[in-house]
Amino acid sequence: MSAPILVTEAPADVPATAIGRLSKADLSTVVMALGPSASTPAGIASEVLRALGKNHDANGKARHGLDDVSLVPLWLTAHRTHTLIAAAPQHATIDNLLDLVSMCAPSPTTVVLAVDHGYGNRLSSDLRAALPEPMAWPRIPKADAPALPVNETEWNPGAPSLLPETDFLTFYATARRTVSPGLFAPFDSLYRDSRRRTLAWIEQSGVDDLTEEGTRSAMSALIAEQVTFDEVATAMAAAQVAFFLSGWFLKIDPRELRSGLLRFPSARVDTATWRRLRAYRDPARAATTALYLAGAQPQDIRALTMADITAWHGDQSRSVAGVAIPKEAEPYLVAQMLSRATAGSTPTDPAFVGNPRRVLLDLRHAQTDLGLNLGDAPLADDTTHGSRRVNPYVFQLERIA
Repeated sequence: MSAPILVTEAPADVPATAIGRLSKADLSTVVMALGPSASTPAGIASEVLRALGKNHDANGKARHGLDDVSLVPLWLTAHRTHTLIAAAPQHATIDNLLDLVSMCAPSPTTVVLAVDHGYGNRLSSDLRAALPEPMAWPRIPKADAPALPVNETEWNPGAPSLLPETDFLTFYATARRTVSPGLFAPFDSLYRDSRRRTLAWIEQSGVDDLTEEGTRSAMSALIAEQVTFDEVATAMAAAQVAFFLSGWFLKIDPRELRSGLLRFPSARVDTATWRRLRAYRDPARAATTALYLAGAQPQDIRALTMADITAWHGDQSRSVAGVAIPKEAEPYLVAQMLSRATAGSTPTDPAFVGNPRRVLLDLRHAQTDLGLNLGDAPLADDTTHGSRRVNPYVFQLERIA
């Protein structure tokens, strides 16, 4: 049995479009409008997909012959959208509203028609074939309610630096003096932890036995944990102090270091980056990119079968393509599983179909389609997202005591 169709009527002094403030960033509740283009099933479907963040300008049509109407229940299910609200739909034709109800019916999503004051009873009567149920007008947050803070930590090469560009010997003292205590606190913690860990590594390796190759490997591992350049600068300044205290001078070329960070992103992916994948209508492109961001190699993505995806769907603690699937990546894999199921695939069929080079092509397109940094341009079958490569010339080691 499909989810119910609800009709709610705005109070006399409130426009129905005010219900848009109920929209949730996680897409659990989505608000849409039925504009002039929503006069056909395809037009209505496009409006639903747009409300879900899909961008028709993003590269390519969905594969397997799925049109917008077919994609609506697929993406509503994948994004776990429990409520789809059509704001002020009273001027749409009854046929258009029935089309909206019909295309959402295969999903577990409840459709709410939020009409302006005075239209509720008439609309319920006109839609009686769909068995609509009345719903009280919900409590709407105030328009001037403060927005929740957004904490985006994605690598942004254009972001201004909070920290001073100074010698490692004066870095900590200068940063503590020039940066507000609240902003400096996480860098203070990172600095102390990086210095402690580097000292422990030096002691374990043997103070007199350090090599540039071993140092490069250890520093690359420390760099790989950081997201922003400020974090990298903090960790490296702390490491240089640790080497100095141990009788060594660790010289770091900041220009070469920044160049490497621009080419090879951090393995950590923030919420804003996962949400960029919503722009894809095509589940295959979204799922391919999601798996790569999660750490999977292209060759392992290509080898996946439907049995692999469905086994994960039944037990989401299982890995896919050798990696754990983050919560934010789940909708894209579910969408691909559903799209392949609608194409009549069997458990032994590949989860991703097409040209053998399709996975790599999709990843390259994602960099331009969505503005993602997925690493250096020549992606290979055995590369992984976030495998930062540090130029050998970044580090030089010299004994001073």
